Amino acid sequence: MKERDSAAGPHSALAELLAAYVDDEATPEDRLRVEAHLSDCPTCRAELRAQNVIRSRLMKESFAYASSELAGRVLAQIAAAPASAEDPIVRPSRRQVLITWGGWAAAAALGGVSVWDRLKKPAAMDMTMGPKVPVALDQAPGIFPAAILDSFREINEAELPAGVDLNRLRHELHFSVAVLEAPHKRLISAWITSVHGEPAAALAYRCHDRLVMQYVVSEKQFFRQAKVRAAIASQGMYATAAGPLTTIAWPGTDNGSFLVGEFSASDLVAMRT
Repeated sequence: MKERDSAAGPHSALAELLAAYVDDEATPEDRLRVEAHLSDCPTCRAELRAQNVIRSRLMKESFAYASSELAGRVLAQIAAAPASAEDPIVRPSRRQVLITWGGWAAAAALGGVSVWDRLKKPAAMDMTMGPKVPVALDQAPGIFPAAILDSFREINEAELPAGVDLNRLRHELHFSVAVLEAPHKRLISAWITSVHGEPAAALAYRCHDRLVMQYVVSEKQFFRQAKVRAAIASQGMYATAAGPLTTIAWPGTDNGSFLVGEFSASDLVAMRT
């Protein structure tokens, strides 16, 4: 990507990577470069939002596949077509015809989006259950976000508490606790913990065979952090990272949530839905 940056400038280089970034096909190195550029470039963020809107719309479209009868008639017509000496016909194989016909059908139904891009990975493994939204990272997290990251490290290296008793958890805490629900996440454990001396709900999810934690704290504790308040006011979300770990945070009706995992900030944003 460095060669592309020097040859055509950052915007041109990023334009080549946005589609792969939106479809979760960019390399880890390119993902980091894209997200670093997006945090400072409103023009590219606007382009990313446009691509997210288009992708979301296309994902809602139904597929239109060619029937076996129609494909058979196409093959029969090709086989029956006469060939002249001046303009010989090179007859494609059945596989080539079916692939080509499938491409035409997909283009007609989805405006040029390939069937392979939709079929090569199961829907449950799609990281973009919600739109990818670029989030600026706090480069020097305060005490509480740092404590969230430290708590995740400790939990990730230990056995999870057994069971999910949400009724007890909600009864003992003085703020509401909402579980994140999506096909790509499964709640596997929930308990009451303490973060930097403050009570919190800890919810552990299995997401793409990795641990993701949601910490829910009181509204008072959440907005006590100055950097969190500033980030919520400017972009509706707070985010910071330390090594491979990232956390994003957002306010609820009477609480605040931190979502932590070994994912990028944009992936964690997508996991919320």
